[in-house]
Order: sequence, then C-alpha cells, then structure tokens
Amino acid sequence: MPTRRRAARLTVRPARHAGRPLARRFAALAAAATAVALVLSGCGIAAPRFEMLAFQPDYAKVDLIDQSADGIQLLGVQGVHLKEGGVGVEKPSKAVLKQRDRAKKLGIPAQLLVINSRPGQGFSRSLAEQMLSSKKNRERVARELADEVDGNGWDGGIMLDIESIDGDLADDFVEFAADLREAVGPEVRLDAAIATASSKAGYRDRGFDVEGLAKSLDHLTLMAYDLHGPWNPNDPGPVGDLPWQRKTLDALLKLVDPQQVQLGVAGYGYRWGGPVGAKAVSVAQARRYVAEAGAVAAFDEKLGEWTATLPDGTVMWWSDSRSLALRVKLAQDRDLHGVAVWSLAVSDPITPVSDSSDSDD
Repeated sequence: MPTRRRAARLTVRPARHAGRPLARRFAALAAAATAVALVLSGCGIAAPRFEMLAFQPDYAKVDLIDQSADGIQLLGVQGVHLKEGGVGVEKPSKAVLKQRDRAKKLGIPAQLLVINSRPGQGFSRSLAEQMLSSKKNRERVARELADEVDGNGWDGGIMLDIESIDGDLADDFVEFAADLREAVGPEVRLDAAIATASSKAGYRDRGFDVEGLAKSLDHLTLMAYDLHGPWNPNDPGPVGDLPWQRKTLDALLKLVDPQQVQLGVAGYGYRWGGPVGAKAVSVAQARRYVAEAGAVAAFDEKLGEWTATLPDGTVMWWSDSRSLALRVKLAQDRDLHGVAVWSLAVSDPITPVSDSSDSDD
C-alpha cells in the first residue's frame, strides 16, 4: 500500500454565513486555528484520519451501534423525510433520535440523513422535483435543516440522500446544496450520497453534477452497490464487485478531490430463485441459508464477494467483513476520505481498520 501522506487542508469558503450567531463564527475560526497548529506542530506532517462511516436505519436495534462502536468514526442515521409537496422536512422521529442519542453516549458523531421519500415508501422523483425545482422550497428546507442541526446533537452534520433523480434536476440539486451551505454556515459538515456512473456525463444523467456539488459539500459518498438485485430476478450476480467499483470510482476521481470521496459499500446480499424468490438478505441470513441447505459458499477474490448455489437452485451473493476489508484497501489505495457501510442492521459488526499510511507494504 502507498506510504504517502497528505497534508491537512484548510478549505476557505465564501462568506455565506451572514446572520448566523457570532459565537459559532468564532468557534469555526478557532477550529481552523487548531487545525493549523496541529499541522505545524512536531516534526511530521499531519495525515487525515481514514474514516469509517456506518449507516443505521431508524428501525434497527440501537445496541448494534455498541457492537461496532470501536470500528466507526461516524454514524449516519436514516433519517428525516421531505414533506408532501417538498415544502419542508418532517421532524426526526423518536426512533431516529434514539439512534442519535446512543451514538452520542458512545462518543460517536451522528449525521442526519435527508431522504426524498415519505415514511414507509420508496424514493420519489416527483417529491425531489417538488423540492429541488422551487427556490422557495429549497430555501425553506435548508432553513429547517439548519435549525435541526443547530444545537440538537447532530455533530456529524447532514447527508443528502436524494435518489431516483435524473439529469433534469442536476442543476437544481447544486443550487440546493449551495442554499443549504449558506443556511448552516461553514462549520457544519455537509455530505451527499450519489449514484454510480462511468463518466462525467453519466453522473450528470443520474442527477449529480459532482463538480458543482463539491463546491458546497464536504464529501460525496459513492453508493457502489446494487449492481445486481432482485429487481432483475433472472440476473443474479455480485452486489457490487471490485472491478465495477474501481471503474465508477476512477470516473468520479477525475472530477473531485479524493479526500472529498467516501466509498459506499454493501454489508448485505441478495438471493435469487428457490421457493421464496428474489429477496434481500443480511450477512447472518446468507450464512444461515447456506448452512441449513448443506451447501458450501465460496469467496471470489477477484470480485470480493461470497457466492453459493443451494440445492434448490437458489443463487446467493453477499458482501461481509472480508469484502469490506478489500474495499477499505481500495479506498486507502485511492487516498479516499473513507468508507461508508450500509448498514449496521444487516452487516457484520465493524471492527477497527488500520491506516495504510502507517504501513511500509
């Protein structure tokens, strides 16, 4: 692995925080000064810390956070939903706040995910359009999110999880990111989850002008999973294999700094065929199905996932802790900010990873 270290960088943003409390502005300046001191102190150059982010759905058991507490540096909690018509955001539910509070108790920063869906429903393009295409709605959502993270324990900031969109909304999404940055100020972390593509045009066609978004956001989390799934019951395959992840990641890194990128990886799998048909499975379920069927699973080193074919014809693919280790290596080799795992509800517990910058290999 590379031994190269990156100097810590200070990002100077335009003065978009007019009207925010002076105390918060001074706090941001103090934090910047501390960063400079850390870089200049000692004989070496400070290297950025490789970050392990794990997502946690609101319905998941909170003690799952405890099991991975030593291995993660940030918990992304799903999340708050857009209101009908895109006119605002719902308040976080008690279940969401419970996840946030457990992370806080364990000393893990919590990040609030914002989702273009209604509770219990899937992602909605029309809901995203209603919010993104209206300047009034964009600014109102931005204000409400700024109020929510201001002193309410969301010390990991906000992640925009706006999915099922397309190129017609790409410019509006950039505008919303800028509106949100202005509303929260420079000191609040802002990220976005983005779909995969193999070119600049491909990312834009999926709704993500990544260069434009990167001007206002701190990180882009590449959702490098769901290459195959039960939506195509006759095409079983890996959830997100390594060659495909490298291709989409390399396309993204031509457009943005690697330290603004997190590699999103699967901690789950899918099964196709058999009496139950195509469905998602947790890592634990995948192992149990194989064991109960008396089958043998094989790990594909090239693709970085487990696969098994059961006696009834069921085909399974899943991504576990061994798969994650290979994605961590990929992310470190590409000098990314970190890795993001979906999700603690279905994955193996996450254990600490080493920083490749400390290795001479």
